[in-house]
Amino acid sequence: MTPYAVTFSIGFSGHFSRCTLAVIQDFGGSTGSLPVALRTKMVLTFVALGASIGLLGAVSPRPSFSVMLAPAGDARMTGRIIDKNFERWIAWEYVRAVKERLEREVPGIAVTLSRGPGEVVEPLQCANFANRLHVDLFVSINFYPEVGARPQCTFYQFSCGDDFVNLSNELAFHPFDRAHLINRNRTTALAAQMRSCFARDEHAQQFGVSGLYKLPFAPLIGVVSPAVGIEMSVKSADGWRAYVEPLVVSVKLLMHG
Repeated sequence: MTPYAVTFSIGFSGHFSRCTLAVIQDFGGSTGSLPVALRTKMVLTFVALGASIGLLGAVSPRPSFSVMLAPAGDARMTGRIIDKNFERWIAWEYVRAVKERLEREVPGIAVTLSRGPGEVVEPLQCANFANRLHVDLFVSINFYPEVGARPQCTFYQFSCGDDFVNLSNELAFHPFDRAHLINRNRTTALAAQMRSCFARDEHAQQFGVSGLYKLPFAPLIGVVSPAVGIEMSVKSADGWRAYVEPLVVSVKLLMHG
């Protein structure tokens, strides 16, 4: 059976004072047409309901920007060997450092890691996780050993060569390999801004930048939100530190852009 993704949005807005007035008007057109006891009970009911919903909102306010970082590997897949270490460990250290910086420096941001250090990730698990949270940005983090003179950073956007396809209706079922088309243009714009941050002159001595390549990049399949894949090469196990600052800066710019 082909897996499918569904996207839809439900909006609700209104003031309980208006709702109260509408109900009262149904009984006679003015508040004076109702008994005092009934009017009081109705007003108190709607006020209590509004307070309850207000409390729910206070418990879990929606962040102004949310990003999911998906480090390569898991408890079962070690990834590539880099300076006697596994890719999964280097990627985990990297995303943890980026998350700490962003949450310390950017109020109102929510940074989610797609897995824990000892978790096994099933196929499409990260995509389903990101889709449930409706994150504003999904970033796949990958590392490999550099054998050349200078480390390189490469950007990817998911594509199956279907950039000419236009989805006719957002409220519809789409195969997972076409989920990326829903936010295709926004993904391209955000990825280009991120690439520009990495390509700034202050980072030129540390690494080069290439891409944005549109390929069927496996870690991005099925993600509805804007999703960017980054592959970074390192010469040593702690080479990931050079890439922390540009990712933090790029997320800040995307959040306020």
